[in-house]
Amino acid sequence: MNELSDLLKQRTPQEPPQVAALKAYVKEKYNQPIQVQTNRTHYTIVVPGAALAGRLRTESAQITERCSLDKKLVIRIGY
Repeated sequence: MNELSDLLKQRTPQEPPQVAALKAYVKEKYNQPIQVQTNRTHYTIVVPGAALAGRLRTESAQITERCSLDKKLVIRIGY
């Protein structure tokens, strides 16, 4: 019988398609890597600067539609 630690090592984490879509959108449009965190109520994207965060906030409706987000989008500035 397999041990729990062996099973966890073999398991690959599944990220929601919305997370991949958010990362691809920012990478394609602005050539910047971002971090995406999911929560029960929202998606949080962490961007490296205020200029990019401001730009993404103005495009939030377009991003929500294009990435098929089913939760609120939160944009944070982080490093």
